[in-house]
Amino acid sequence: MISEIKGKISRSGSNLTDRLEDKLTGDFFGALRYLPFEQGLKGILQQVKFAEEKDQNEWLTLLDLQSGYKLDYKFWPKHPKGEIDLILEFDDLLVGIEVKYKSGISSEDDVEVEKVIDYKNSLHQLSKYSHILEERAGNRKCYLIFLAPFAIQHQVQQKLNVTYEISPAVKMGYTIWEDLHTALIWMTKTAQPGAQRLVLRDAKELLEVKGLKRFSGFANFTASYEIQHTPYIYETDKVLPSSAWSWPEMQSSEEDQPYVYSTY
Repeated sequence: MISEIKGKISRSGSNLTDRLEDKLTGDFFGALRYLPFEQGLKGILQQVKFAEEKDQNEWLTLLDLQSGYKLDYKFWPKHPKGEIDLILEFDDLLVGIEVKYKSGISSEDDVEVEKVIDYKNSLHQLSKYSHILEERAGNRKCYLIFLAPFAIQHQVQQKLNVTYEISPAVKMGYTIWEDLHTALIWMTKTAQPGAQRLVLRDAKELLEVKGLKRFSGFANFTASYEIQHTPYIYETDKVLPSSAWSWPEMQSSEEDQPYVYSTY
């Protein structure tokens, strides 16, 4: 709904295929904004990881200080350098979230350049977005979060300070959709009946429909099959000394004669 309200999807829906990330962003975070921070978005943001332990601890402490509806959700705010998918504005905290679903980074610097370009002049999407947040933050703590499926996120994370850099005033954090789905499973189970549980359940099921969850093993696959504990009797007197496979249509030469596999 949010993506349509903000004009990211045309009235006819003709550009929907090209706007899958925008629709996912609007559907997912648009639903969470109906809950108080501590009942929904906090559990999501707690999944964000930082390279430095001190940054991780500071992040979790800042999240603990937030509550209720004391934040503004800015979807795709316009800026000459681009549009961050979502900016969360708190009184003492500014968080930008760049969302990926099917595609990777939309713009990068020339791969032939040997050294990393300063973030103020860089064309790399995350470098530009860090500059946007730096300008917008004022005296607030500032964070840029990259949210993507594991495969995309891992590639981008490994290139930080190797092929691109971000503003020193902005802390860079990462999380993956698969981790958010895992968190939502627990959040849904412990949620209060009513609006909280409904919103969290819908957010969880949305990620499942999009295929953004971890493989959960074979437990569910084998649940409907009865396990047989009766031992199998192996009758050796019925075993032939050899077995052969032949493909008649391929026996046009000596090399195509049947292959014999010995069982002994």
